Amino acid sequence: MGRIVSAAIALFGVFWAYQGWFHHEIWVDKGPGGGFLPFVIGLLTAVLSLFEVFKNEPSSSKIEKKHVVPVIATLVMIAAFEVFGMILTFGLFVIAWLAFLEKYPMLKAATIGIGTTAVVYFVFKHFLHVPFPTGYLGI
Repeated sequence: MGRIVSAAIALFGVFWAYQGWFHHEIWVDKGPGGGFLPFVIGLLTAVLSLFEVFKNEPSSSKIEKKHVVPVIATLVMIAAFEVFGMILTFGLFVIAWLAFLEKYPMLKAATIGIGTTAVVYFVFKHFLHVPFPTGYLGI
């Protein structure tokens, strides 16, 4: 099962490398363009995933809960971007992850989640001027 997942991840990497190379500019004037990072990260993802596909270790066919939960949580988080916006969703995701999966006390999880979200918000929104998806709530 691990090889199938690695092969799927490799395909996603190839897709993003393709998108970066053919649909966005890799290099603009004297610096990287919008397609540079998708191309590099997609290529690295594909290559590293292919190493995992072709390694000679026996693979386990059993899927464990601890391996599925992060995938499902991430998919739920991505879907929630549309409704709640990226900043609120990110903050709730960090708090929920720490409280329920890592078993942090709720106050500590909330403090870390709010602090992390604040840092991400101020660095990307105010210093780098990166627009975030706002969702239906406009947050």
